[in-house]
Amino acid sequence: MTAPFPFHNTSALTPYQGTWDLLRAGHLLRRTLFGPDQRQISWAVSHGMKATINTLLTNREMPAPPLHYKGDHEPQVSIGKTWISAPYQENIHVTQMARRSRSLFAWNMGLILDDAISIREKMVLFWHNHFALRAIEDPRYLYRFTTTIRQHATGNFRALIRAMTIDPSMLVFLNGNRNHQEAPNENYARELLELFTLGKGELAGPGDYTNYTEQDVKALARSLTGWQDIGFLATKVGQNPEAQFIPDRHDRESKQLSHRLNHQVILDQGMNEYQEVLEMLLDHPATAVNLCSRLYRWFVDAHIDEQTQQEVIQPLADILRNSDYELTPTLQALFQSSHFYQINVMGTMLKNPLDLLTSLVRPLSITIPLPLSQRYDAWYRLFDLVRGLQMDWYELPQVAGWDAYYRAPLYYRHWLNAATLSPRMELVQRFLEEGYPAFEGNGPRMLLSPERLLDRSDWSEEAVLFTENITKILLPVPLSSTSIFELSRLLDGSRDSLTWKQLINHDDQESILVILKERIGIIVKKLTTLPEFQLT
Repeated sequence: MTAPFPFHNTSALTPYQGTWDLLRAGHLLRRTLFGPDQRQISWAVSHGMKATINTLLTNREMPAPPLHYKGDHEPQVSIGKTWISAPYQENIHVTQMARRSRSLFAWNMGLILDDAISIREKMVLFWHNHFALRAIEDPRYLYRFTTTIRQHATGNFRALIRAMTIDPSMLVFLNGNRNHQEAPNENYARELLELFTLGKGELAGPGDYTNYTEQDVKALARSLTGWQDIGFLATKVGQNPEAQFIPDRHDRESKQLSHRLNHQVILDQGMNEYQEVLEMLLDHPATAVNLCSRLYRWFVDAHIDEQTQQEVIQPLADILRNSDYELTPTLQALFQSSHFYQINVMGTMLKNPLDLLTSLVRPLSITIPLPLSQRYDAWYRLFDLVRGLQMDWYELPQVAGWDAYYRAPLYYRHWLNAATLSPRMELVQRFLEEGYPAFEGNGPRMLLSPERLLDRSDWSEEAVLFTENITKILLPVPLSSTSIFELSRLLDGSRDSLTWKQLINHDDQESILVILKERIGIIVKKLTTLPEFQLT
């Protein structure tokens, strides 16, 4: 159980006291899970808001690592065993890289499709966007990177940013491994200030960004000298990816910061100097504000006006700093707040590609093959579908992350463009009509099971009520009573066929099941073509 926390005394962050129903529970779970299904939403309704939030934020055991699941490209790793500590072999390392990458990507999708009521995987994606990287070729590096994120996903931001600063993948991506006293490289120092901590702020003058200056970028780059990664494509047993500090590459001179950072002077502390840099940045109020703004855009809404800044963002930042950068109290305050359940923030976010796919796969019970090789192939196929819609969490387009979470004024609308609109619609249609092959060849297809959208015990004989319950699972906002009534008429079929009530009460349920599935499928297809289905 999560420890209680003090609420900031604002009307926006006071605890929500209103009705707790499918609408509010569904809203919470859509924003914190990937594709919540009827069982999860019903559980949240019956257990209440506080218990649901506590469950979402409860720490989970770390998952078992990705596996070698087929092929002969891993002579030292048996099928069903992990490759994460296995060295490469020079003559087959290109194939090993490709196959391990496929295993890693599939494994990530499998974790996302897990049915636990936990915010962890949503936060893992948030941090992949926050600490964006790309072009890291060694899957062992990427596994370490994503595992570090997963370990700290809802934990302490101080611990996370310390780990990220000397993470081997980050050292490669932002050239920290080339940062030494004779030629300081400013890439990581710049992003540390601009994106990861303080935020850039308004331009106040040449080289002055309100929260820091170009002088600070240069000084921090010097403080971060001396680190390099080791273990890239290692062929030696026991040589895992890690960071190494080389004293002779570190700048031992003092570093003078600007007026924006109170003219502080950083003295030589060798391999511990980066920690002093981080402590200084964490102590600055702008860091908590920047982080809470990004959490708000991820979970609530893209647009932050002055009132939201004062009544929501600043109080959340206060909670974050007062809790010594523990993330859970801040997230708990946000998800319990009256602001989070305002009707004007429900259904306002366009689904990112991963949310779009999982909102089909999980609630509509699309079947994933069970044998190891087929299961991984199916997961990889889903990962590839999301990647085709411009969302690859190992190849982000910008160091600032996906456009949808920082680039005004369109924000989430960036997910819809000339290249993605048609594929988004095709993805939904194909899953509904023919499914996708789980792997190459004539194997099983990932098919929709619309009758499993609701448990049989919840199938109402009243067509209107049955339809209304389906809409509450699939859509983030309620439809009008007129729209629900019109949809419900599809359950009754033609004039000379059995009505929905007659079908539900039919003596031979097995023989009538095909008709029941068909009628439900018609409703589901209709709902998934609505603009509301694209929202969360």
